[in-house]
Amino acid sequence: MKEKPKFSYNANTGFYVIKKDCLKVLKKEEHLNFNDFLLNCQKQNKKIGIFEINENRWTDVGQMKEYKKNINKQV
Repeated sequence: MKEKPKFSYNANTGFYVIKKDCLKVLKKEEHLNFNDFLLNCQKQNKKIGIFEINENRWTDVGQMKEYKKNINKQV
């Protein structure tokens, strides 16, 4: 047993940048969760990437109050 083990993993911050070209994998009025959307993009050889950020540079903006408070902050 290890007391106070240190874990390291990636977490999704919830921001997505999608090229218009990738939206072509969607069918009109089709429900598709984001994981399936990414898999469909991958199958069609669309480029998928990530941008890693330092945990000390991350700010929670999941609520409107936090978003408004942080909207003008320099990153």
